Formats: sequence, C-alpha cells, structure tokens
Amino acid sequence: MPLYNPVLIVDIFFFLSGFLVSYMFLQKSARGYKFNFISHYLGRYLRLTPPVVVGIIFTYTWFECIGSGPLWNGSHENTNKCLTFWWTHIVYIQNWAPSLCQSTAWYLSVDFQLFILSPILLIPLKRWPKATLVATFCLILLSLLTTFLITWIMKIPVILYDYTPDYLYYYAFFLPTKAAPWLIGFMLGYIIFESQENHVPKRRLIIPLLAPAVIVIIACIFGMYRIYSLPGLPYNRLETSLCLTLIRPAIAISLGYVVYCCQLGYTDTINTFLSNPVFEVISRLSYTMYLVHEFAVEYNVSSIRIAPFVTNFTFLINDLPGLTFLTLLASLLLSLAVELPAQHFTNSLMKRIQEKSPLKS
Repeated sequence: MPLYNPVLIVDIFFFLSGFLVSYMFLQKSARGYKFNFISHYLGRYLRLTPPVVVGIIFTYTWFECIGSGPLWNGSHENTNKCLTFWWTHIVYIQNWAPSLCQSTAWYLSVDFQLFILSPILLIPLKRWPKATLVATFCLILLSLLTTFLITWIMKIPVILYDYTPDYLYYYAFFLPTKAAPWLIGFMLGYIIFESQENHVPKRRLIIPLLAPAVIVIIACIFGMYRIYSLPGLPYNRLETSLCLTLIRPAIAISLGYVVYCCQLGYTDTINTFLSNPVFEVISRLSYTMYLVHEFAVEYNVSSIRIAPFVTNFTFLINDLPGLTFLTLLASLLLSLAVELPAQHFTNSLMKRIQEKSPLKS
C-alpha cells in the first residue's frame, strides 16, 4: 500500500519541513541572532535551485538521447514542456503552471511558497508564542475546511487512477490543501524546543500514547486497502470528503508524537535504529534522490520493448532494487557535483550576511 499511496509520503515531507523551519529559527534566536529576510529567502533559494537547474538542462538536452524503445518518444513531451515552462521551476510556481517539466517538482513549489509565508508566523512566535500557536491552529482548521469543501464540490475519489487537471491543480497541487501537515510540523518545532528548554513530561505519561500513534500511522497507510481490493464500491461523498480531509493531519499528528518521543529520548530502540550511519548517508542524499528518481523510473518504463507481467512481488524483487541503485548513484553524482558546492557557497555567503547583522544582546 505505501507504493500505491505516495501522496502521504509527500505530506510527511511537508510536516518535516514545517518542523525544521520553526525549530531551527528558535535555535538561532536562542543564540542571539536577529531574523534577516535576505538570508532567510536567499539561503533557501540558493540551496534548492542549482540541482533543479541541472535537472531542467538534463531533461531538455541529454535525457531523450540516452535510451530508445517503442515508448521512448514520450520523452519528447517532457523536452517540449521544459522548453516552454522551464522558468516556472526556478521561480517555484510549478504548481500553477499549465504543464510540468518535471512531474514531481510541484512539491518544491508548494514548499517554497510556504517558506516564503513562514515569517508571518516566525516573527511573532518568539514574542507572542501562545497567540502565534492559536493563529497556527486556526490556519490548520482553515486548511482542513478548504480541503473538505474542494473534495465535496468536485466529488474527488479517495483513490484516483486517472489524474485529471482539475484534481491536480485544485486539490493535489493546491497550497491551502497541503498547508495542514506543514503547520502541524511548525507547531511541533516550538513544542519540542520548549520541552528541551523547560520542564520535560515524565516518561510514564508519554510512552502509553506511542502505540496508538503508531497504529494511526499504519491505519492511514493501509486503510485504503478496501478501496483497492473492491474498486466497484459505490462512491460515498461524505465519507470520501472526511477521509481526504482528516487523513493528512492524522498522520502528521501521529508522526509528530513519535518524533516528540524520539527527540526527548523516550524511545531508545527507535533512536538507535534511525541513528544508523546508513540512514545518515541516505539523508544527505535525500534531496537529490527526490530530484533524480523520476528520471530513473521514466527511463525504466520508456525503454521497455515487450509487455511486462508486473505484480507486487516482481516489482519489489526485479524492478525496485535496480531503480533504487540507479537513483542512489545518480543522486550521489548530482550531490557531489552540484548540491554540496552550492551549499558551501551558500553557507559562506550567509555567514557574511550574519556578520553584518549584529547579535541582539
């Protein structure tokens, strides 16, 4: 089911992004640094954009030349899209563009737009934390209401096998429907920061709720199995609207509770597992893996010369290991050649900007 429900994975990315925005801001504020709009926006843009530009150039120039097959002509479509809409990628408005040069790039657009709006909550968070958290909670409710109304009016199904333009641009790529996990992560960043600075709840009060949180995460991922196994089920408008509205905040809150327990040191087993050096290496490649995995999948599909027989088992055994290895290799090259040099340049530039911005006191 995780393979058939990838939208929830994207929502987890939004949750983590919101968490890091508030948590890192509070850490810097505790060290005495002032908020600087230039470093806030420019630093983010310079870190994200160079690998994106390389991906656009690769799509437009080399990708259609590295393979062949009956389906390979479809790669020309992406080339034409990049020729027309390349600029929407570097200004991060892909989710509003009529067509995408890279189909997975819409996430960066929504995430960057949320990052642009983040100072509205960041600046008052330090001075009026309670009022800011109340405002954030109200924004979460507004996002959920928007999601419910869109799914109700457009009669969006829980599982959509054919992604129509209306579904993509008014629901899947729409910032208000994606804001709730980000805002929940934002609130968690403040909660964890304050827990480290002040009184930490006792272990016996925290651990009992960990199992229900994990159960909710599993239920969100595998709860749609009934729909997949029985695709002829009649459409229930209210049930579907509630499901699509509540599943994202449910998984974000549950995952947030697991992160909260891990951060406070209450889950030694999970911390030990996630602290494995293998995950540290993969985490450093996660951004470039996200960018290049689409090329690996498209190459694998477009170069097929005979009709394949695909099951969950054959995909996991035959296709997934090769795609994963190819993605890791390509992401490593992109990271070493583009992402890391861009990060070092950005860090040096941000350090100079911070030196000109004095400490508070």
